[in-house]
Amino acid sequence: MTASSLALSFREKSRRQIGNKALVRKQQAIAFAQGQTSQG
Repeated sequence: MTASSLALSFREKSRRQIGNKALVRKQQAIAFAQGQTSQG
């Protein structure tokens, strides 16, 4: 594995982790909003 491909895979991994975090935060916000509305 060359250094450039290693850096590329690392950047891809970190970008995916950031995307997952954003997705989880969005789902949590939706779940929170649904909980608020169901309580009245």
